[in-house]
Amino acid sequence: MSSDEYTFVTFTYPSQNPQPLRQDATLSDEERLLQWQLFQCLACAAKHENKTQAEQIMIEASRHAVQLNLYTTGFAELFASVGSHHVWRFDNSEYSSYQQFVDDLPMVLPGARIVAPPKNHRLRPDFFVERDGLISCVEIKRGAFTNTAVKQLKSYMEAFDLLTGYAVAPKLTGTLLPGMMFIQWST
Repeated sequence: MSSDEYTFVTFTYPSQNPQPLRQDATLSDEERLLQWQLFQCLACAAKHENKTQAEQIMIEASRHAVQLNLYTTGFAELFASVGSHHVWRFDNSEYSSYQQFVDDLPMVLPGARIVAPPKNHRLRPDFFVERDGLISCVEIKRGAFTNTAVKQLKSYMEAFDLLTGYAVAPKLTGTLLPGMMFIQWST
């Protein structure tokens, strides 16, 4: 099944009355096969490039799951996961750019790798990276890296006792402070 198309098999609806959230262990072999096909539809929705069509696939899969009495705990969990992935994938928030930054890291900061925070603190920059033995914090902005963002990066550098911090954004409008480096990057 490609991400560009999906088909539902011809379903024969059971005569029993639908019951909400069955346990997966109660499914017959035939029901498991039908549920697997619904899972495939949800997988297709998760990969789909078109937001509207992905949502329609999810709606149809859910409709069929209810009609077939296959809306089980497993289906509900997978549906919620695909929905969360869908929001993350199509959302234009700063958070949605994080995975792209991780993927682009070898090009953006050659030799750098993502590392755990150097110490526990209530503040959390977007990432910590280690490059040439030096740990730095990374703050990503989808718009301009403004003076407000510079202050934010400074607070992270001070909280974690870091000498360097990376300001990552499509453009820089703020004035960087000592130890800060600007990386022009966008998703």
